[in-house]
Amino acid sequence: MGRSEARFTYHSDTRMTFEVVDGAGLAADGHIETGDVQIAEIRPDVFLASWQEADGTTVVHVADLSRQRVDATIALDDRLFTPVGTFTALPGSNKHSPNLPNSTDGLRAAVPGLVRFEWNPERIFQDGDYVIAHSRTSG
Repeated sequence: MGRSEARFTYHSDTRMTFEVVDGAGLAADGHIETGDVQIAEIRPDVFLASWQEADGTTVVHVADLSRQRVDATIALDDRLFTPVGTFTALPGSNKHSPNLPNSTDGLRAAVPGLVRFEWNPERIFQDGDYVIAHSRTSG
């Protein structure tokens, strides 16, 4: 198995979409699928994500945010693949909109009605040029 690339979008704690950009012969390039995912924090900055794809492929990712490393186990057609990858932060990846300032204080300044607004990042995943943040907000 050569170098592969996929994009992940987490819609919630239990739902995600992935797109295979380069399947390296293991998956079809351009394949997009949305499905259920289970995510658990193993220890601070280390998360386990697992899911089963429509074709029966089972995937488990362990993302170590402090080491910027992803280890995976993929069970496909009675074979196991264990790819390892790295990820880096993208410049400007901390913004939802280029029209809004960064940080909670910046958001409060842009929307003065947010008196007791809180933003707490729960999980942040990065794969290549893609970053997904799951956060809890209140206020």
